[in-house]
Amino acid sequence: MSRRLSERVLQASRALWNYELFSADDSVEINGQKVQATRSVTIGKSLGAILVLLIGYAASTALLRALRRLATHRLGVSEAAANIWWRWSYVCVIALLVVFALNLVKIPLTVFAFLGGALAIGIGFGTQNLLKNLISGVMLLVERPLKVGDFVQVGGISGTVSSIGLRSSVVRAGDGIETLIPNSTFVESAVTNWTYSNRRIRRKIAIGVAYGSPPREVCNLLLAEAERHGLVLKEPPPRVLFSNFGVDALEFELEYWLDIGDADSVQVASDLRHMIDGALAKAGIELPFPQRDVHLQQGEPLQIEVRRAGDGRASDSF
Repeated sequence: MSRRLSERVLQASRALWNYELFSADDSVEINGQKVQATRSVTIGKSLGAILVLLIGYAASTALLRALRRLATHRLGVSEAAANIWWRWSYVCVIALLVVFALNLVKIPLTVFAFLGGALAIGIGFGTQNLLKNLISGVMLLVERPLKVGDFVQVGGISGTVSSIGLRSSVVRAGDGIETLIPNSTFVESAVTNWTYSNRRIRRKIAIGVAYGSPPREVCNLLLAEAERHGLVLKEPPPRVLFSNFGVDALEFELEYWLDIGDADSVQVASDLRHMIDGALAKAGIELPFPQRDVHLQQGEPLQIEVRRAGDGRASDSF
C-alpha cells in the first residue's frame, strides 16, 4: 500500500515537473541545415533556470565585491570610480546570467519574442527616455568627457560630479545641494568641464581706488598680497591690470590661478579682499565712494520772496 502510494506521488511529481507551461518555435542547425523545432517550457525548466540565476547571482555578487575591494585597496582606484565600474559590471553579469541560465535548461530565447513585441508596442514610448539615459551613461563611461571629482557647469548648475550612475549622475554644488542630472543631458547639452585637462582655474577680483592714487604703487601692492596667499598658484603667476578710468575710481583687476581640488575659490577671494583692504589702508590709499558735483548756472540773480502764511501775499522781496 505504501509502495503504491509512493509510486503515485512520484508519478504526480514527475507530471508536475514536466508540466508544459507553453511552447516556442526554435531553429536548430543539423548538418549545416536549419531545422525548425518546437521546444516546450516546463515547470522543471523554469525552476532550474531560477535556481541557476540565484546561485549565479550570489557568486557573481561576492566576486564583484571582492574585485572592487581589490581595486580600491591594492590598485589605488578611487572609491567613486570603483563604484561606477561595479554597477555597470553588475548589470552586464546579470544579463549574461539570464542568457546562460536559459540556455543551460534548454529554454529558447524565442519565448520572449511575443513579450518583447508587446513591450515595444505598449511601453516603447514610455521607456525611450530611460533607454536614452542608459545609452548616454555607457557613452560617458567609455568616452569619459567627465569623471567623478570634476567641476562642471551644465544647465545653470555648477558643482562637483560626485557619482555617475546608470540613468543619472549627481552634481554636488558648493552649498551642499546635490542635483540628479539625466545622463543624456551631458551628451546632448553644452557642458563646461572646468577640470577636463587640468585642475587649475583662473579667478579675478575687481578693485577701485580713489583718483589721485599712484597706479604703479597700487599694482605692486595688489600683486604682493596675491603672492602672499598660500593657495594662490605661483605658476601661472598672478597679474594686475589697470582696467579702466571709472566714473568714481581708478579700476584694477587682480587675476590669479587656483587648484580647484585644493582651494575654495570663494574663500580665497574673501581672504584676498581682507588682505587688500588692510594693505590699502596701511599705505594710505583710499577706497572711493560714489559722489556727484552739482553746478547751478544762472544768468540773472535769483529772486527770493518771503510770504506770510495764510494770505499768500509777498511781504518782502530780495
